[in-house]
Amino acid sequence: MTSALRPLFSCVAENQPSWFRKVQNLVLSIRELGGSQARAPILVNFVEGVDDRYARWLSAFDVEIRVVDPVDRKNRYANKLRMLEPDEADHDVLVALDCDVVVVGDIGDFLSTQTLQAKPADCDILSDDEWRRIFRAADVPVPRRTFRTTAWGQLTFPYVNGGVLLIPSSLQTELLTLWSRFLFRLQYIYDTDGELALRRRYNDQISLACALAAGLSVKPLPVGMNMPTHISLHPSFYHQLNDIRIVHYHTGLDDRGFVIRSGYDAADRRLHSFNRRRAEMLGLPYAGLPRRSLPQRIKQSISSRPWYHSS
Repeated sequence: MTSALRPLFSCVAENQPSWFRKVQNLVLSIRELGGSQARAPILVNFVEGVDDRYARWLSAFDVEIRVVDPVDRKNRYANKLRMLEPDEADHDVLVALDCDVVVVGDIGDFLSTQTLQAKPADCDILSDDEWRRIFRAADVPVPRRTFRTTAWGQLTFPYVNGGVLLIPSSLQTELLTLWSRFLFRLQYIYDTDGELALRRRYNDQISLACALAAGLSVKPLPVGMNMPTHISLHPSFYHQLNDIRIVHYHTGLDDRGFVIRSGYDAADRRLHSFNRRRAEMLGLPYAGLPRRSLPQRIKQSISSRPWYHSS
């Protein structure tokens, strides 16, 4: 691994104000807090169009824009596959990100051309029987349980959070082919299996697990490379909190677009630095890291419990 490798940061966004605010945060975070990668190329894929105001703002930060068609209108999260399609950017590693993340440190020493990298999923809500039905429908071998979920501490299959993927450019086409294949192949089982139909909304990550089971190896990233703020960490991962590089805040923004407190001091120090720099860049008042409301704290607490995700 070396920071001399050339990354391409990329995300997929809808052409809507709420999505643009997240894209804006992501771009600012890379340019201001990305360290050795701060000037790396950034590509934003907008689904079906882009507002001229968004395009002008992004161009000022040297961001490339591409307009793409939706992949699956039933699951907008599947549109992230557009990031894997060929483009003119010359890069060694695709840093494929969800829009609701901010880069708060230098990720250069995690870049690799050897293997796909991703953080294990926060939790695994599928039973062993459900997984076996999924793998059978996908016609892939059942992999070994070698990953541990970062919120519940479960031993699970190579089932990862798709919000941060480090993909060697040499694997982009293979991953796109396999991931797309299973994304659509699994639709049949959601249509015919009432129990699995409840899991359709997670099809982008489930189909990615099938792509990995089909023969793509993946190396687990530490929590600090995809730090969730919407769900509590399992205590076995607390030792990884001293090195936070990317924060995945999901819906954790206040009404001015500042990232809300996570509840973990190490992450919150990074988020405060980002928010403060964001305020300076956008000319906004900033009085400190916003606190979660009581309803938000309650939701974070209950979403960390397995019964909340049951059928």
